[in-house]
Amino acid sequence: MRKKNLSKYFYSEGIRFKCQECGCCCDIEDGVVYLTSKDLRNLSEFFNLDLEYFKSKYTTITEEGLTVIKDTHPSKCRFQQNNRCSVYPVRPTQCRLYPFWSTLMKNEIIFSKEKCPGIGKGELVDFNNITDSIIAHRKFLTEIERI
Repeated sequence: MRKKNLSKYFYSEGIRFKCQECGCCCDIEDGVVYLTSKDLRNLSEFFNLDLEYFKSKYTTITEEGLTVIKDTHPSKCRFQQNNRCSVYPVRPTQCRLYPFWSTLMKNEIIFSKEKCPGIGKGELVDFNNITDSIIAHRKFLTEIERI
């Protein structure tokens, strides 16, 4: 992403964001949390479980062959407890990069539809950091664990 002519990016002046620890992003109705190999290792170590056992207990494979967190509730991540992420220190890449996903940052209309109360609050996340997150999200999309 070129940093010349920043005015064409709605986030060129940055966006205020501070996680409110409300659990809204864990409410993933019709959504899934995709996992990379690194996410799987981090989570299995966090629970002090063998990797294969962790995968069999907590993950499933989509029709496309992608590894995701196994649903236990129709609209909440299984690791959400009391409106908080119970695996926050090792939360999956997808979660760490939110809300600055490449898919959400395409334009202001898409981004403005996000119901995250942390958007618009806290410190200003500058253009460079947002751009780094967008690039990391694109990379993440290529690293999702496939069977």
